[in-house]
Amino acid sequence: MKIHNPLDNILNNEVKVKILRFLCKTEAEWSGRQIAQEIKVSPAATHKALRELNNERVLYLRSVGKSYLYRLNKENLIISELLKPLFEKESKIPSEVYKAIVRNISSFVREDIVSIAIFGSLKRKKRASYKRYRSFSGDKKLEK
Repeated sequence: MKIHNPLDNILNNEVKVKILRFLCKTEAEWSGRQIAQEIKVSPAATHKALRELNNERVLYLRSVGKSYLYRLNKENLIISELLKPLFEKESKIPSEVYKAIVRNISSFVREDIVSIAIFGSLKRKKRASYKRYRSFSGDKKLEK
């Protein structure tokens, strides 16, 4: 594991980030194929990323029969001090965006808001454009 800028190797591609996010949420042992299915990435790409993460010492690898099981190395400072707290904060972003939308709409509306409909990419938990939220929020400081 690199001492200086270790995140360069650990977070250098999307598959690794998906694996780490998934393992931080579940905190269990998983086979490479199970992880690939859960994060919806090909087994080959998943196994390559798992090998690299294991080489960086952020994962433990255990052999069970013909399978290998992976889990987070919670003793690794990068996992315990950086990535777990980061992914926990990341999971709170949708609710924080929702609160900001309600707060911004409330400033324009005089009556109490009864309900707000969420649809599109935010509802489907797909990639949502922050730019769209910025223009909707009316926050002029965020606009360029």
